[in-house]
Amino acid sequence: MQRDVEKIQELYRGFDRRDVKSVLLLMAPEIEVFQSEELPWGGRYQGHEGVRKFLSTLMEHVDSRVLIERFIDSGERVVAVGRTVGKTRKAQLEFDVPVVHVWTFSEGRIVRFEPYIENDTMLAALGM
Repeated sequence: MQRDVEKIQELYRGFDRRDVKSVLLLMAPEIEVFQSEELPWGGRYQGHEGVRKFLSTLMEHVDSRVLIERFIDSGERVVAVGRTVGKTRKAQLEFDVPVVHVWTFSEGRIVRFEPYIENDTMLAALGM
């Protein structure tokens, strides 16, 4: 639904401002986040506290922005296709890595977030 795409666009604006409070307002209290465990910030996170932990762990490793090239509205899921660009915190290496984010909705709120990134490229930028 276009309404869900608009919510995801609002969420990315919140991410850009580093406004975690506005991001969490769009997420259900029982939100689940899953990212590949190959990445230092990867794993499974639950609830708003889990989202905070995911974001803080991510920010410990990278200073980045997500540039979305297009949204795919597939009913209860919205897929965002784009890139993450920025610098690694430790080595200050620049990166530009393809990403796909899958957002699952239930009753108008985000209940699951699955970020997929080109792991090998990100790990190389991290020096791993």
